[in-house]
Amino acid sequence: MQVSRTGRNSSTDFRLVYRNGTDQFVFSPDFPSTNEHTTQFWNFNANHRQVLSDNLSLQFGGQLDRRSIESTDRGNHDDLHFGTYAMGVLAPANTST
Repeated sequence: MQVSRTGRNSSTDFRLVYRNGTDQFVFSPDFPSTNEHTTQFWNFNANHRQVLSDNLSLQFGGQLDRRSIESTDRGNHDDLHFGTYAMGVLAPANTST
């Protein structure tokens, strides 16, 4: 799912992703043991871009994701990750004569 807004000098967007999956591993038909894994994954992103002038723009945002795994042979575990960023673009003025 994505929600975005674009203005004259700025743009903002938010994205949300969900994925759910199951896996079944059979290592050998000779053994009755089967390993099963269920994975849930959430991801959220937010970004904003602001144009300050013809020569300068800024962009910043962040990301958060969570992964949960239930496994018959690897155990159950959860991971949470996040990150942020900021950057600027400065273009020199056109000085050609």
